[in-house]
Amino acid sequence: MNNNKVTWVTRPLACLLILCASSLAMPASASTTQQILDRVMVFSPHGVINLATGNTQRPPDFTDLEIAGSSFSTCALTAVSGLYCLDGRSLRNWANPTSIAQGVEVLNCADPGLKLDNKPDACTSMTVDQSGAIWLAGKKKSKHAVIKVVKKGAACPGAAWATLAGGQLCALEYYSGRPLLIDITPIDGDAAEAFRACAGCVPQAGVLGMEERKHAVFFPDPKAAAPITVVSSRDWGLSGKELLQDVALLQVTNGGSIDSYVIATTSSGRILAKNPAVPGAARQLFSIPAERKPGSQSCSSDAQQYGLRASSTAALVFVSDRNYCQVLVLQPDSGALGALVNVQENGVDVVLSTVDTTANPELVFPPIGLAVAPGISFELTICRLTCTVVLGKGGAKAATFENMQLVDENVSGATLFQIKGIPDCRYLSAADYPDCGLPGVIVTGVPDADGNVLCAGACPPAAQWLNVTPMLPTIVGSAFTASRGGDATLPPLLISPQHRGQLRNGHVFEALFVVTHPQARFLGTFTAEYDVPALENSAESLGCLPDPSNLLAWDIASDVSEVYVSTGGRYVDMLINTGCGSLKGTGVRVSLLPYNLEI
Repeated sequence: MNNNKVTWVTRPLACLLILCASSLAMPASASTTQQILDRVMVFSPHGVINLATGNTQRPPDFTDLEIAGSSFSTCALTAVSGLYCLDGRSLRNWANPTSIAQGVEVLNCADPGLKLDNKPDACTSMTVDQSGAIWLAGKKKSKHAVIKVVKKGAACPGAAWATLAGGQLCALEYYSGRPLLIDITPIDGDAAEAFRACAGCVPQAGVLGMEERKHAVFFPDPKAAAPITVVSSRDWGLSGKELLQDVALLQVTNGGSIDSYVIATTSSGRILAKNPAVPGAARQLFSIPAERKPGSQSCSSDAQQYGLRASSTAALVFVSDRNYCQVLVLQPDSGALGALVNVQENGVDVVLSTVDTTANPELVFPPIGLAVAPGISFELTICRLTCTVVLGKGGAKAATFENMQLVDENVSGATLFQIKGIPDCRYLSAADYPDCGLPGVIVTGVPDADGNVLCAGACPPAAQWLNVTPMLPTIVGSAFTASRGGDATLPPLLISPQHRGQLRNGHVFEALFVVTHPQARFLGTFTAEYDVPALENSAESLGCLPDPSNLLAWDIASDVSEVYVSTGGRYVDMLINTGCGSLKGTGVRVSLLPYNLEI
């Protein structure tokens, strides 16, 4: 019998477009493993909406978050810290933007510690990196500065840092005397491992910015002697009065390497791209006006703005078209990036409308920009009965939780990541999977429940533990650390010798990873249900009942939690299988949740 689901419990949230796009839309990073889920919001000067970026039923194409502002100029979405928007001089944060709540002011650009002009547009742009650091572009008389803002510990990181009002944040002017700086976006984590700002540059992290609406400039972090112009106006090939409007980093897997492109929208609606590590001029990849959906109607006569953001986890590009109230979802035509093409669902281009055509046709939302973050954000309280957190292709329920009861429902926020391509290095080599060469991936000498050490020397695979932590995408570890206030790191999360990546998948497996509030605790047990083929986007699985001819061939689900110490004082996975109906399991905690292991 091949009843091929695994059970866990949650309520339906969304399949993300990455699950439904072609293989070209898979993530690009320096790591073997990939985190594939994203969420997308768009903003106008007065509000923010949440896009239906998966294969959920549409219309409507968005949810109005009822977030109000007086003059939003830029917004940034984070994995676990919610939404940040620059509203005039006030930087506000909505820790959970999907619930109706007032944003809180994080800082004000008039703060004396920032030393910016005391004007409404003192801050011209803002972003937030994976560590939770805030980056500001701000005016200082006729010049601009790039400022890094971090949470204050016992003290600021150094004497040069200034403590901001309230005593909770520290600021340092990283780069000064710059031209007009309009748009900035971070390059960090796995993306930084493959990004080179020039032909002779080494991979590095930092912030990508747009100066004078003509140049793309990279500001290294740690601070360098000077920023690097990665694409000049001459290389962009701008014509007449054409100006840049938004910039982003797009990374594409090309053969065995990752190519990094700085991409930009222009005032004429062109999308241009250049790899700064390769000599030559930028190329046009797409024309928004020329490719506009037939029959599209103008919705606004305001100054046109083409917003642009690229996914840090998949080779997807999101583009907003203000005057036509549309958001396009694009992907590379190939690893060589000859052009960008529309992502399709059921043979139809994904073009999301920001006009409510159902419940409230008078709700017209001309977007000026986008905010993209990895992972799915949801409230554990929606899983009191049942909730589906991941949908597969065609809307199939892929991962569902039931009966999640929290000790304290005030700490119910969670972010879910889906991780693909985890190699079981006990059965694979570093030559084929570089992550297997990372220190500490193979663990031996762990005592069992009786205190007996199975093997302490050169152990066979069946006597080894697999430490998944070093192989996780950096966004997962960064999100966990940020959720703990920046003072915790993930411990080694071990897969026991009793479980391994399935042979049918070449000993490569997948997992969900849930980041919760550090005080989140469950009352009793909950159920988890996995549809393994839907999660894998495949047509087969081992099933949830043993095959009489091969009693070891059945899908195993387990969990490994950083709050539960088990065998030998380690964090070791526990089998959660309890039945079929897909693959069902009973859990008492969440963190790393592998779903296609085998005995």
